[in-house]
Amino acid sequence: LFIGIFSNADDDGRLKASPKFLKATIFPYDVNKTDAQIKELRDSCANLGLIRLYNKNNSEYLDIPGWQEHQQIRKDRYTHSKLPSIDEADETSPLNKPITFGYQSPIKGREQYEHAAQHTLSQRLQANEWLPTNEKITKVEINKRLGNLYADIVATTDSQYILIEVKVYPLQPKDLGQVLGYKREMEKRGLTPITTFLIGGSLGKLTAEEAEQASVKLLNLRELLVETTKQSVEVTGATTDQP
Repeated sequence: LFIGIFSNADDDGRLKASPKFLKATIFPYDVNKTDAQIKELRDSCANLGLIRLYNKNNSEYLDIPGWQEHQQIRKDRYTHSKLPSIDEADETSPLNKPITFGYQSPIKGREQYEHAAQHTLSQRLQANEWLPTNEKITKVEINKRLGNLYADIVATTDSQYILIEVKVYPLQPKDLGQVLGYKREMEKRGLTPITTFLIGGSLGKLTAEEAEQASVKLLNLRELLVETTKQSVEVTGATTDQP
């Protein structure tokens, strides 16, 4: 849910927060999710410090703490939010807390969102709710150590390893180089065969052709988390302006 919130927030990091709106916006095709489940997920995000909830004129809103610190929007493309800020709120939620993720020290800036994305995806992998290669996942490791490097996610099936690198911003050529470095380290250790995924908010300066030549599959983070099937979704028609 949080990644969907992050992807749909306006240029000031704000979004309507009613469960009905969030469900329609982030999970439009998931008929199994109820408003009550969305509310529980939303409140958990607030309790972890990922968002702040507030009310204005009997309507629910949220914002993302530290949005301005990690989002750089070109001045000529910036659109001022039409939603009230938390400073204008009639009431703020008692659930709002500093970012802790419930189990470690606070993380600042963009890293907190990538960290949340990694854990969200790893949970989906562990529950076999996402099958990137259509094979059952038997093991999931987060921040797997490969010498002096740490890969975001390494999942294992009965026949292969799945290497996953997660970015919340538009993908760049350096991101491809990074994930290929992890792949080489895995190959040195005999952890093969490997299917490699690079997940991002959209396509930046990295092209699909470059990734294909390197045998790396590109996935769109938002589409991946809102899809209702268990199939991988390749990045298509992505823009460079949205996170």
